[in-house]
Amino acid sequence: MVAALALTFAAPMIAGAYPCDIDWDMGERGFCVRPPTPEPGPGWFTYTVKAGDTLWSIAARYQLDVDTLRYSNPALMRNPDRLAIGEQVRILPILGAIHRVKQGESLEDIAQRWNVTPEEIRNYPANRARVRRLKSGDELVIPGGYLELNIPPPAPSPGSTFAWPLRGWITQGYSAKHRALDIATAYAAPVYAVGDGVVARAGWLFTGYGYSVIINHGNGLQTLYSHMKGPLVRVGARVKRGQMIGQVGSTGRSTGPHVHFEVRKNNVRVDPTPYLPPPPPR
Repeated sequence: MVAALALTFAAPMIAGAYPCDIDWDMGERGFCVRPPTPEPGPGWFTYTVKAGDTLWSIAARYQLDVDTLRYSNPALMRNPDRLAIGEQVRILPILGAIHRVKQGESLEDIAQRWNVTPEEIRNYPANRARVRRLKSGDELVIPGGYLELNIPPPAPSPGSTFAWPLRGWITQGYSAKHRALDIATAYAAPVYAVGDGVVARAGWLFTGYGYSVIINHGNGLQTLYSHMKGPLVRVGARVKRGQMIGQVGSTGRSTGPHVHFEVRKNNVRVDPTPYLPPPPPR
């Protein structure tokens, strides 16, 4: 019989920290910090990244979601899985986004882009002075703003052994030094199973691959999808060709949002190209 372990959390040395339920992968209970009310001005404050921080831990600390951090910080929008110690991250006190006004944009244009109403932007206290004379380079807080990714799935291609795992462009092809295809696209774009099979691995791989999924397709064939934001399937699950199994990320040793895609035949990595329909989808 295994004795249960009681975990005791020590309060972090942060003023105003309080116990709270955090939506960690493991369902942990931790501590949160209530964001300070921004003084009149930009409508946000900044946090300095420390050793051990991740985008997810920072979001949980301030009771935000990861998308709010991404939408508020252009560098994280480009590559949210790369944080540097000492980096300044802008923190909103609400869910939403920070938008830099472009030349010729109207309040209506901005509201449509972020799926909110012009009134929601206009009525946010930090925006009131700016929206009266909107000009290029101004930054507005977008309460509740979010972006929609409208990326259709690749064609099922029933005439090929496998379909493409996502729509994108090949940034690195197969070679003796790189036995895979690197397919880049927008962060959080859907990733699909290329064929029917059973999930053999789903989670973090300590080989520089980050969050990954491996699927057994039978007849000695396996496919691997790595550097993902996170898997959406579990080990042992049966998946169908074209079923969503994760989202594009940049975890592990990665230089930007993409999927490292491998085909393995009898545990040997082989060129995926003959198994896929031409040309690669965009």
